[in-house]
Amino acid sequence: MTMRGTSVLTILAILAAATNVLASEGMEQRLKVEQAERELQDTDPVVLFNAFVDRHGKVYESEAEKARRYGIFRENLDKVKALNERREGDNDAVFGVSGPFSDMTAGEFKSKVLMKNLFEGEKPKPTHELEVSADVEDVPAEFDWTSHGAVTRVKQQGAVGTCWAFSAVGNIEGQLALSGGKLEDLAVEQVVDCDGTMFPKNDTGDCGLHGGYPAYAYDYVLRQGGIETDKDYPYCIGDLSCLPCPPSGSNATICGHGDCNKKDNCHFDDSKVATKLAGWAELAPGKNETIMTAQLYQQGPISIAIDARTLQFYMFGIVSPLFCSSNPNEADHAVLVTGYGTQKDVLGQETPFWDVKNSWGVLFGFDGYFKLRRFSNTCGVANFATTALINH
Repeated sequence: MTMRGTSVLTILAILAAATNVLASEGMEQRLKVEQAERELQDTDPVVLFNAFVDRHGKVYESEAEKARRYGIFRENLDKVKALNERREGDNDAVFGVSGPFSDMTAGEFKSKVLMKNLFEGEKPKPTHELEVSADVEDVPAEFDWTSHGAVTRVKQQGAVGTCWAFSAVGNIEGQLALSGGKLEDLAVEQVVDCDGTMFPKNDTGDCGLHGGYPAYAYDYVLRQGGIETDKDYPYCIGDLSCLPCPPSGSNATICGHGDCNKKDNCHFDDSKVATKLAGWAELAPGKNETIMTAQLYQQGPISIAIDARTLQFYMFGIVSPLFCSSNPNEADHAVLVTGYGTQKDVLGQETPFWDVKNSWGVLFGFDGYFKLRRFSNTCGVANFATTALINH
């Protein structure tokens, strides 16, 4: 056999092996979907509820409360089945009742975990403009900053609306690492306690445990002169072991108010600053996710705000526009995009996706992460894409 013939056979063998790998991955996804559907359809709801209680260490104050929660769980089980019936392919998200919020009503989930819609007012103005530094054709087909030293561990925000601070601080952590600094947990609690930024028209702003906007958080850190580490200013509001009063500057009419403890109020120490900011920038101009893909690869993890209502029941797979709104006024949760790629199903159908880090603990989704379909502005992924800029 000639050298050329050997090369052709080698190439064909490689292509066949690659096809087999993709088929195997697609079949694995198909089997995973079928197993999840069988468990929902065939398992006694009492068994599912007890498994949920054990998985999340749920403790109810009385048997009556446990019975009430079981009733909500049963209603949510019906919602989950209806959601799964809307799926159009193996790559689509699968919903279930094994996640941490399966005993909550939609209203409770909205008020305790998500945040008030604070985006109806005029948006803050970025301090910088960023250009894509390379042709988008040069961007690799898949990439994730979790394996490139720019993403810290998954956190647990608790039953409070502090996702906006986790999203902004997660972005700052990545920017610090990529600028040559140390990758470490920075002080989400400082931002929650101290940032009372309100837009000049006073119609929206940062409201501590009631919600906020990552861009305002950048503005706060810029004005404050930096951010401490989580070690020096640890997160405590998630389990209500601290309950600071609304930060200076916040509007009680917009943000709401309640019981608080003044001893827990903002106690920023400028001698412990871990990094400072030079400003922040908007990404995904014109909601262009091709450019956003290049920006993530070139700039690092991206803070976003999305419609997250159906994430209450997310298990795995890629959330498509079928399950959420891209309307900016529906944004109720802020998270961190860490990577992107493409997933093939058993039939070879490709679905491009974003990998997204959440702040609902590692028992949510897959190890605390979820996927959104790319190039569809799914859930509004490109509406509020931003990044901080480190002051070198």
